[in-house]
Amino acid sequence: MKNAIDIFFNKQTDSESLIQQQGHVSLDAEEIKAQIVGKTFLGSFPPAFKYIILVNKDGSLEGKNNYQHYDMGKWTISAKTNTLSVSWDLGWAKSTNNVYVVDNVVKMFDTTSGKLNTSFDEQIEAVQSIKVFKI
Repeated sequence: MKNAIDIFFNKQTDSESLIQQQGHVSLDAEEIKAQIVGKTFLGSFPPAFKYIILVNKDGSLEGKNNYQHYDMGKWTISAKTNTLSVSWDLGWAKSTNNVYVVDNVVKMFDTTSGKLNTSFDEQIEAVQSIKVFKI
């Protein structure tokens, strides 16, 4: 049984097993790359973070959240496991994820727990630097 916090923040629909039961299939490495690389997204991270993220073609990331915290990092896509790994330099979460597209939202589920890790809710027009971007 889920606790009230899980239900509130994850809306009972954000487990990988439920997404799979609904018929969604995780993306392969090429699909992940096509879906996110070279793009800018508004996203969300449970429980209460909103952010903007640049997924640069060179494997780097830039992000800024609704608390105005800025971080940089790196992404890699494994063709062997069809997963996306993200590592941040200044303390944001590191993760390895299975990636799905559900209702035009890119959802990333932790490969170990199956829980929703983060989501790219909306692709937006690219910005030059997110350091000055307000969320």
